[in-house]
Amino acid sequence: TLLSLAVIGSIALIYVIIANTKGKSEWNRVVVILVLCFFNIFFFAGFEQAGGTMNLFADENTNRLTFMGEIPATLFQAVNPVFIVLLAPIISILWTWLASKAKEPNIPVKFGLGLVFLGLGFWVMNVAATLSKGGSLVSPMWLVSVYFIHTIGELCLSPIGLSMISRLSPPKIVSVMM
Repeated sequence: TLLSLAVIGSIALIYVIIANTKGKSEWNRVVVILVLCFFNIFFFAGFEQAGGTMNLFADENTNRLTFMGEIPATLFQAVNPVFIVLLAPIISILWTWLASKAKEPNIPVKFGLGLVFLGLGFWVMNVAATLSKGGSLVSPMWLVSVYFIHTIGELCLSPIGLSMISRLSPPKIVSVMM
């Protein structure tokens, strides 16, 4: 069954980590990875609502009519990738600039910022949902704003997390830790 496979996979993963992590320093780094991954789970549990809950909101509560016809609700799924392409260089430049001033936030702060932006995006989503009560349709800019805020959060957390894992993981299991 699926549960059996999950248990076997988890045991195998734990074995690989235990067998390939040596010394207090490596164990401390693995613990840091696990703690930050715990928060990563909560971030992406919210962030991935884009493909479900927010898509339903786009379909049922958003005014998608334009002079060119109706925008398909699924088209909103393209907003995040567009923002990634536009914002990734800006966020990267920001981190580099802050580092040159010795003011770059550390990894836990960047993770925290990602979670704050996720929460802010859902606050905006809550306002939009409140405005759409009673069958009113809201502007698509509400969703675009939420995607924008969530993308900033993703860029604070995701690339930083991957970099952190590659730097902190015991050398033999970097790919497993990814």
